[in-house]
Amino acid sequence: MATAALKALRRAFPRAEISFAVGSWSRPVLTEHPDIDQLVDVGPQALPTRSVPGFLGFLRQLRAGRYDLAVSLVRSATMSLALRWSGIPMRAGMHSGHRGFGYQYRAHVDPRVARHESDIYLDVVAALGIDTAGCLPQIPLPEAAADSLETKLQQRGIVPPFFVLHPGGGENPGAVFPNKRWPLENFLQLAARLEQRWSAQAIWLVGAEETSLITELRRRIPALNQVFIGDLRFAEIAQLAHRAILYIGNDSGLSHYVAASQARVATIFGPSDPRRYAPLGPATLTLHRSQTSADASTLPHKPRTWNWQRAGIGVAEAETAVLDWVTGLT
Repeated sequence: MATAALKALRRAFPRAEISFAVGSWSRPVLTEHPDIDQLVDVGPQALPTRSVPGFLGFLRQLRAGRYDLAVSLVRSATMSLALRWSGIPMRAGMHSGHRGFGYQYRAHVDPRVARHESDIYLDVVAALGIDTAGCLPQIPLPEAAADSLETKLQQRGIVPPFFVLHPGGGENPGAVFPNKRWPLENFLQLAARLEQRWSAQAIWLVGAEETSLITELRRRIPALNQVFIGDLRFAEIAQLAHRAILYIGNDSGLSHYVAASQARVATIFGPSDPRRYAPLGPATLTLHRSQTSADASTLPHKPRTWNWQRAGIGVAEAETAVLDWVTGLT
């Protein structure tokens, strides 16, 4: 979602050297982004300033960079403090709950108002007097991965038409929300229905660390050549999604990445609020029951006892929405 703000900054400062601070776990997503001159690896934590060693290490990185401008896109008092002590002359960031004390340029954020995170990030850039019109999250499709993906598909005997499903997500170094995942049984039923309707093959993506999903998929899917278990790089996943009829996933970082690469994406939402977190792109569909998230606030305040069967979208509803939407695109 932060790539929209990145686009606005690059447009405003076409000759500037832009460094992007990113955690080790998400660094591969941005490795080939043309608007970034340097990636600053802040370590395994989602927010390096949460611990004293992380805070001091990040502060050293900031001072070593000798930057003219810092733009913070996190709601964090410790990040605000780190930037204030960094020696960077111009600093912009969010002012939510008095946490923006370290910035001269502040975007005031009311957590009670449901606004998309990407728009809030753009507010931070706009606080600098920069035009943000027309800026959306965007990650250019990495063409260099096309050949390596084709080789992997040929090795597995996979040919179009196919669609892609990612039943995982909800876990990163900053938070674990397994209830964001639509039940795997629902994914399996939806896949079977779409295979029949489209006469297409279902291709499954799952992370190598998602052991419970791997076990269940191996048990339920006879053709294991259809299951990629940590076998694809991010760039190859983007290429795969572009060749597919559709990518279907949970509210996860991977869904945002695929949408930002301009592929067709359907994202299934439950306890999190799509008004705040829905992937943005030229062809995105949000699957949810609107009444269940109408009063949703930021995700950490939502109940962890979300019941998909009672409150979430069902298989038949999802199937109808997907079929109607894809038909409308073609």
